[in-house]
Formats: sequence, structure tokens, C-alpha cells
Amino acid sequence: MARGKTKKSNARPAGLSHPAVLRFKKWVLSLFVFSFLILCAAFNLAAEECLWRKSDIGIDEAVVNAVSIINRFPGLVLAAGGKGIYKSLDGGKSWDRIFMLTGENEKINSLSYNPDGRFFIYAATTNGLYVSVDRGNSWIKQYRGLDEAQTDVSCMAHSIQNDKIIIGTRRGLYKSSDAGAHWSAEGYFINKEIRDVYAGEGFIYVCAYDGVYYQRPESDYWDKVYNLIEFEEETGDEDSSEPSDEDVSENNNNAPGSIAIHKDAVYICTARGVLTAPIGGNSWTRLNSEGLTNRKINYITAGPEYLLGAGPGGIFKYEYKEGRWKDCSAGLANLQINMIDYSLESGFAFAATRNGLFKMALHSSADGPVYEAGMQGSCAREPGISEIQQAAIEYAEVSPEKIKWMRKAAQAQALMPDLSLSLDGDYNKTIELDRGGTSDPDIFIEGPKDRDIGWGIKLNWDLAELIWSYHQTNIDSRSRLMVQLRNDILDEVTKIYFERLRLMEELSGNSIRDEAQARLKQIRLDELTANIDALTGGYFSKTINSKANDW
Repeated sequence: MARGKTKKSNARPAGLSHPAVLRFKKWVLSLFVFSFLILCAAFNLAAEECLWRKSDIGIDEAVVNAVSIINRFPGLVLAAGGKGIYKSLDGGKSWDRIFMLTGENEKINSLSYNPDGRFFIYAATTNGLYVSVDRGNSWIKQYRGLDEAQTDVSCMAHSIQNDKIIIGTRRGLYKSSDAGAHWSAEGYFINKEIRDVYAGEGFIYVCAYDGVYYQRPESDYWDKVYNLIEFEEETGDEDSSEPSDEDVSENNNNAPGSIAIHKDAVYICTARGVLTAPIGGNSWTRLNSEGLTNRKINYITAGPEYLLGAGPGGIFKYEYKEGRWKDCSAGLANLQINMIDYSLESGFAFAATRNGLFKMALHSSADGPVYEAGMQGSCAREPGISEIQQAAIEYAEVSPEKIKWMRKAAQAQALMPDLSLSLDGDYNKTIELDRGGTSDPDIFIEGPKDRDIGWGIKLNWDLAELIWSYHQTNIDSRSRLMVQLRNDILDEVTKIYFERLRLMEELSGNSIRDEAQARLKQIRLDELTANIDALTGGYFSKTINSKANDW
């Protein structure tokens, strides 16, 4: 059968099957996949750079109201719960309470310290202003108002130039020029609620209920540089993300909440965003709100590279160069943030929230973020192995001195006699019967009572026990068991101590950029520290903290 030849068609496929269309589809798909990977990598990097971890071991209050990083003393951080003030000497890994309010309705509002070398700690509370001049060991009340509103201190600042202390209350602003011995009210702020105070190089800023006030250096006059109503009328409200009625009422009609200074600019936070102006100026502009999930910012702090703002939407970072906000809330269990503070010198940021205190590492390098997996304290502050072994022996009560004491006590027992007491007695009554006459009834007559009581005491010594006591056999058995137990304890505490030492040496010599690895190593380090504390009754951590009290 003859086959016919099929003729090739030179026609090009049309439509979606055209090779050019297929190549274009592949190019678009590749571009989409590449963009998606880039976005994922950027998101992961951002999440790693802004990751908060709980850091409130030792703080026995659920709510933390304030936190302050002390740059002049590496590792020193102060935090305030509802009633207590806590101190950390290891960058927030462990805390010790140094102050406690006793009143039922009292609360700590904020913390502060004077920036000069004296280092006084101030606590602004609902019951006045407290100060400690001996690094938290003792406290005195430095200010108390005439009524409840004047006594409720919300904020405090210290001016180095004129050595003035400025405090803001729910009813007025007060100053002291003699270290808190005497106070005078600023007449300009009578009956005004003060939100925040900032003392700069000679100038002072005050955030009040109705606006922001500025006092120039060497002047007693106050300029109202920000008027809430005038600013809102001039700028309007172009942003559609209008705060709710609840937000507005809570923030007292968009009154400024806190103030921060960076270089020649001042920043204030409001319910409708963060405003900025030159220092001393009254021309305010609103920062770009791009990146914010909610324009309302309750608290703001400024640093050399960026602002950190906290609001209902979380914590956000505003970099001066980029001019936009970046969400930094990853890891926070609660978005109700009371206060934030960060320091590039320490390398960390802290967030005081209604769910405790959180900490975020700020260190970064060209190869990526470096996670903190540091030591619980420097080796110079830690006790040596001999000291730890002795503490473990004393805590377990397996010291050789205990056996020596038992032997001496058993030998001295022979000097103590056996004591016996005896007591006996006899009691009798005499009864006589008088029958009388034949018609008279019988009569019982009671005679004299007869009592006979005797007692005795007996002391017995066995002087042979001065040479050998039967208790010695029991003591020998206990001694063998105690030696075995002591060796087991010493072996365990020695292994844990040097394993912890090796882990500290490993962590101090390397920068860890793997978050999971850093977290596991930190957990293991905490576990070893807890094991040593369990064997020494907490002696290990107490000694580290006591040796670090040179700040």
C-alpha cells in the first residue's frame, strides 16, 4: 500500500501557545518567585532584628510601668512594677527588688535619675516623690503635695545646669533648687495636669493637658509652643485612620503624651501621630505615618539613629534617614505598652508592658543580626569552685565538722545524769457511827483527815561512757553515709560548675547569629545556673549580685 507524504506546515502557532508568549510567562513567573523570596527574606530579617523576649525573672509583679537603662554602668537597668522598684546588674537577666510601696492604692508612675556623677534614683508615685541617694539601699520621701492631685507625681526631670529638680503632678508643676528640701509651684501651671517633663541644656519642655510649653535658658518665662486646638484647626485631619472615641477620651482629646529630644529637634506623641519641631520653635509637622497600623502613639523615646514609639498597634521604629515607621512588635505577648527605653551603648531595648518586661537585642553586623546569648555575669564577679563546693557542703549539712560535733556531744553525754522523779501519797477519812437511842436515827460522824505524801529524786551517772559510748557505733555508720553523700554532692556541683564555665567561654568568644542556637545555649546556661543554686541554696546567684554592687 502506497503511503503519501505529509507536507510540513510552516504556519506558526498562535495565541497562548506561541513560544514568545510561553517565554514571557516563564519570565513573569520567575520574577514573581524571586520577588516573593526577597520579600520573605526581608520579612524574616526584620523579624529577627525586632524580636522581643521576656526578661522579668525576679520581678514578682505582672504589670511593669517603667524601665530605665543606665548607660554609665554597663548592665545596670531599673524597672518599676505597680508598687516595687527592681534592679538588674546583668542586663535584665535577673532582678532584685530595692523598693516597695506599702499603701493599698499607691502606684509607681515613672523612674528617673540625675545624669551627674552622684547617681540619685527618683521614683514618681501617686504618693509623692521618693529618692535614694545610696543606690537603692534606702529611700526617703522628698515631696508630698497638699492634696491627692498634687501628691500624684507623674514625671520628673533634673537640670544639670542649675541643679533644679522639676516634677509634674496631676495639678501643677513644682521646682526645687535645694535637692528637694523646699518646693515652689510654677504659677503658669496651676491646676494643669502635667504629662511629661524634659530638661535639656538649660531649656525645659513641659507637656501639659492643653499643649506643650518651653522655657528658654536663663529665663523664667514660659512660651506655649504647641496649642492643641490651633494645630488641629490648621492641619485638619487628612488621614482616614481617625482614632476611635475611646482612644480620644483616653488620651484626653489628643493631648501630647510624652516628649523626646534628638539633636536640634523635639518630638511629641499624640493620638493622631508624632509631631516634630525645632527646639524652641512653634511650627510643628506630623511625621510620615507610613508603616503604622494605628497613628496613636502613647510613648516615644529618641536615640542617635531612630525613634521608638509605642501605641495600641505595638512598638514601631522610625529611622531618621528613611523617614518611615517599621513594626517592631514581634515576640510581644501584649500590645499594651506602658514605656520603652533603648540604648545603643548597652545594645538592648526594654518594653514595660501590662504583661511583664520584655527585652530586644539591637546588635547587628554586616553578616546579619547577632543574638544575645551572653553570660549571667562576668567571670570576675563569680565565686570560685572551692567557694561553691563549701557552700554546697554547708547547704546539704554534710560537713566533717558535723561528725566531730556529734562525737563530742556523745562523749559529753556521760556527764549528764539520768534523772528520775517519784511521787506518792495517801489520803484517808475517819467515819464513826452513833446509833443513839432506840427511837433516834443513826448519825455518821466524820473524824480528822489523814494525809500522807512522799516524793523522791534520783540521779544516776554512767562514767564509763566518757571513754566509750554505745552512740559511737551509730555515729560511725552515719559518718560513712555522710562521706559518701558529700562526695556525690561535690562531684555533681564540680561537673556542673565547669560545664557552665566551658559554655560561658564558648559564648564569650563567638558571636552567635542563629537565633535557635542562641536560645538553646541561653536556656542551658540558665539551667546550669539554677542547678548550682539548687545545690547551694541560692548562694551562687546571691554572691554574683553582691559582688556586682560596686555601681
